[in-house]
Amino acid sequence: MPKNLQSQMQDYKRSTATLKPWSRQSQPIAPVEILVNRLQRGCTVDPIVRLETHTYGPGRAVSIYHFTVIQEGEKLVIPVQVNPVVHRLIEQYRLEVVPFVAESKADS
Repeated sequence: MPKNLQSQMQDYKRSTATLKPWSRQSQPIAPVEILVNRLQRGCTVDPIVRLETHTYGPGRAVSIYHFTVIQEGEKLVIPVQVNPVVHRLIEQYRLEVVPFVAESKADS
């Protein structure tokens, strides 16, 4: 039997009540839920989002958006594959999308 809306909302609130773990070493591209969770927990988002596109042939491309979130002075870059939630966040926060430029080893 499907859950009613109130039960679904309670499950959602419970699932976002704690900070979700994410590690770039184990998961190079984060699920969008990680980004949304950080924003719900009070992180701010940098107004610039970097867009990285990988083209694999005609009609085959993957877009990765690199969001920088800030909490208590610490920055974390969260790469997320494009999806409707990403587009909504960019519009909602009025973020500027610029091309992604990889840092070279000499810059580090």
